[in-house]
Amino acid sequence: MKELKKDFLWGAGIAANQAEGYTNVDGKGISTADAWPIDKNFDVNNVIEGITMTQEKIAKYLDPVNDYYFPKRNGIGFYKTYKEDIKILSELGLKIFRMSIAWTRIFPNGDEDKPNEAGLKFYENVVNECLKYDIKVLFTLQHNEIPLGIAQNYGGWNNKKVIDFFVNYATSVMKRFKGKVQYWVPFNEFNHLGFDNTAIYDDTKDLVNQSYNAFHNQFVANAKVIKLGKEIDCENKFGTMLGWMLSYPLTCHPLDVLENYKKMQKENYFFADVFLKGEYPWYATDLFNQLKVTLKTTPEELGLIKNYNADFIGFSYYSSGTATYRDDMKVTGGNVAATGVNEYLEKTDWGWQVDPVGLKIAMLDLYDRYQKPLFILENGIGVKEDNPDLKVVNDHYRIKYMKDHIDQIKSAVSEGVECWGYLTWSALDIISFSTHQMSKRYGLVYVDQDDYGNGTKKRIKKTSFEWYKKVIKSNGDTSIKEGL
Repeated sequence: MKELKKDFLWGAGIAANQAEGYTNVDGKGISTADAWPIDKNFDVNNVIEGITMTQEKIAKYLDPVNDYYFPKRNGIGFYKTYKEDIKILSELGLKIFRMSIAWTRIFPNGDEDKPNEAGLKFYENVVNECLKYDIKVLFTLQHNEIPLGIAQNYGGWNNKKVIDFFVNYATSVMKRFKGKVQYWVPFNEFNHLGFDNTAIYDDTKDLVNQSYNAFHNQFVANAKVIKLGKEIDCENKFGTMLGWMLSYPLTCHPLDVLENYKKMQKENYFFADVFLKGEYPWYATDLFNQLKVTLKTTPEELGLIKNYNADFIGFSYYSSGTATYRDDMKVTGGNVAATGVNEYLEKTDWGWQVDPVGLKIAMLDLYDRYQKPLFILENGIGVKEDNPDLKVVNDHYRIKYMKDHIDQIKSAVSEGVECWGYLTWSALDIISFSTHQMSKRYGLVYVDQDDYGNGTKKRIKKTSFEWYKKVIKSNGDTSIKEGL
């Protein structure tokens, strides 16, 4: 029976656009995430509509006549509070801290030749602060945002020019942090990116075709970054970051089984195959014909993708869903899109189905299919947590969620799966990516702030903080009863 290795990487993460704030400070440019206002009428079952960017939406949201509040321009103030926040997190005994770099802090418009020194200096200060507490850093280069200038002037990732802009940005930061940062993820939850605010869709009727071409350009950029990153520092390790959307057949009807098989191919395996095997899967031609996708590729691009693959399989896992061939399926919320209801599972406040066993299924499946080490980069539960008296939040539900999932990780490892680490999402309460809310709380640390930025910004460690601290110290003992 294998156990977790002594160097198992216990961690937590945040994203720049959800945490930093101070959008117009020290030369930072505006990103697409900064252009998204909070919407009281947001439909949790139609997340794609809520995060799909068009030039029309940009103009509407940025028109000074319209009175919108943009949560991600303020975040939780991490840009100024990073020392305080990292000190709090150091008490956990974290082995690794995942955060993203805001492209717009390094290249404000995205297409400049030279980087903004103030932006590089900020991230250097954050890295040094982490290293002071012996915390490794994992950087995500693009986490659900791109410079607004890239979106408006080039149409986002549908334009091949953006590949070189991104590579220039990535090269700048990889050179700056040579010897200090060895873990890199070029793109967050990559299989979701074509449908969020990292591409511009002026013709929404052609959304699917544009999405897959944006995907391809990012595949190429990913390969180029890995190539250059290995040349800069041979110790660099690059991973995927897939939003793993596990689903089951709704019933054992053969057509449900087939429908689910196709769903997993389209939403998960397609992307993992390109990243980890270096080529489009055998069913890609048929898939593109069905979706009416015309992919613009070159032999050189396909060669890069073939020769420069990820070192580890990074993925997020939150919930699972179901699939059926029938058109009367009941739906509930999911990471990016609504999914089928599973009557055997409980749901979160936002309708996400809690399925710890699904994490083990995903791990067994991924390791069997690709034979590369796994790294769980996001796993957590978003809930409504009121704390009017600013006292400790007894989040027993989060402890149970984490315990059940960590136990499944240990079970998969005991059966032979290689897993480098587990990072809970998120380290602190931050702005939700999909709903732009602060009230959808994931953190181990409560931040006194509401959906519109009001509050003291005080940090308060939740009960889950103390529980996770002991799990880390024991390298995985989840039997601690405190808080349950």
